[in-house]
Amino acid sequence: MSFRMIIYVIVILFTPTAWSISNALKHNEVINIVEIANFNCPYCYYAEAVIQPIKTLIEKAGGKFDFIPLPSLNTSEWPSRVMLSAPSIYQNNIRDSLFTAMINEGLTLETVSSTCIYLALSVSGFTSDECIHWSQSNISTVRISKAKFLLDYCKKFEYSPRLPIFIVVQNNTILKVLSRPNDNNINKLAESLLDIIKKALNSEI
Repeated sequence: MSFRMIIYVIVILFTPTAWSISNALKHNEVINIVEIANFNCPYCYYAEAVIQPIKTLIEKAGGKFDFIPLPSLNTSEWPSRVMLSAPSIYQNNIRDSLFTAMINEGLTLETVSSTCIYLALSVSGFTSDECIHWSQSNISTVRISKAKFLLDYCKKFEYSPRLPIFIVVQNNTILKVLSRPNDNNINKLAESLLDIIKKALNSEI
């Protein structure tokens, strides 16, 4: 094969086709949502049940629903750090267990040991030693920093955001920031979130 022919083949293989471009555009239209919450927030706890159908719709559409528990002032970061550093297959159960521990049982879980022991007893599939090992990862620190950055961004709006906060992202652009309304109506918040998703996707969900 001549050098010219090799160059021709390389150009054909790596030139964007109509198929690849259309698929890239389709991927970019995916809606992603970042939820900033707190394990000590009863409204955040209630919102988890209310928005579950929306999470399912987003995931079926190929999007991602990123839950980031942000520690509040005077509370330990360990529950948040443990959940964010855990393998993804455990994160939903860990999230639910930590909400139960703090909202329903009134636990504080101030150390990594107390957090991991509680989770090892309430979530099947891992030990407290494994849990402590995860918590040493830098992943949780990075994601908490991301949440704090996003929260500071939200504060630039005219209103003061109240947890839970939902940040709707499309094409790497923030479309809308929604936070708990003044009347604390989580159902209204969920309806507003769904309406934004419908308009962004230009489809009836």
